[in-house]
Amino acid sequence: MNLELETRGSVLVASVLDHRFDSASVGDFRSRIGEAVAAGATRIVLDLTPVRFMDSGALGSVLAVLKTLPPGGDLRLAGVHEPVRSVFRMTRLDKVVSIDDTVAEAEAALVQGRPQP
Repeated sequence: MNLELETRGSVLVASVLDHRFDSASVGDFRSRIGEAVAAGATRIVLDLTPVRFMDSGALGSVLAVLKTLPPGGDLRLAGVHEPVRSVFRMTRLDKVVSIDDTVAEAEAALVQGRPQP
């Protein structure tokens, strides 16, 4: 998986750089994000700007990351285009994880401590 991790202050921005986020890339995604969480990342923005397709395996991996965060940790999604956003709405996962239009908005929400939906 083409995933870029960048720490910006107290926020880890994980940018998926592929057009597809599917079961084939889930193992690498979980491993790399898991390492970041083990190293102390508690506030994560998952930037999905280039992603145009997500399958159920990818959705499950996003939820798995959310569940591995310690109390007070948070995960927000950013740059989610309509085809992917509709999958989150259909599965009602948009009620579990916050979706912001931009990475900057997601970062600001994490720094200000705005809660999940």
